[in-house]
Amino acid sequence: MFSHRRIFLILILTPFLLLIPTHVSWAQEVPADEQRLESDEEMLRKAEENVQLIISKRFFEKHGGDLARKTEQQLKDILQLYPNTPLRDRVEENLVRVQEELATHELSVARFYQARYEHGEGGLKGAQNRLNEILKKYPKFSLMDEVLLRFGTLYLKSEQPDEAANFFWKLVCKYPSSQYVSEALEQLSKIGINTSEDCNNLRLK
Repeated sequence: MFSHRRIFLILILTPFLLLIPTHVSWAQEVPADEQRLESDEEMLRKAEENVQLIISKRFFEKHGGDLARKTEQQLKDILQLYPNTPLRDRVEENLVRVQEELATHELSVARFYQARYEHGEGGLKGAQNRLNEILKKYPKFSLMDEVLLRFGTLYLKSEQPDEAANFFWKLVCKYPSSQYVSEALEQLSKIGINTSEDCNNLRLK
């Protein structure tokens, strides 16, 4: 026999149990594609709100790069979870904008460390690490030619001419219209390298 407590619980829970089939049935009626689209749209909307903050003036000086790195991951997550999303172009465009800001920040810090190194105050590893971060993570960075020149210069100053030449050649061959090409060629000449070499014949690391 049911106790008074069990009867009371059944009476209380019955209305809620009756609602469950209705809710499940409604969810099943929504096409899977529409559910997915709402999800990636929502993720992109939140990411774009962050992007507007990130590209605002002097953002890194006030807030650091935490939000930018978080937003970068949000955008990557959208591409991973929804590889066929119709929003892909927008996601990729925003990803480039965020990564441009992240790379610009890394380059700014690299410049600071390089200046210290050139004044005999240390900073070689700090500059190299920041530049290497850009090379590995942000290949579309708009100032990659400067990154390559700085990398080559650092290796040259630390008496590693072969490594330096590799970066100077990358600059000359991959960014022939760069304002830094003449400087890279000049440094190659100082190393004693024939600068008339055809880029197609070079094996760059």
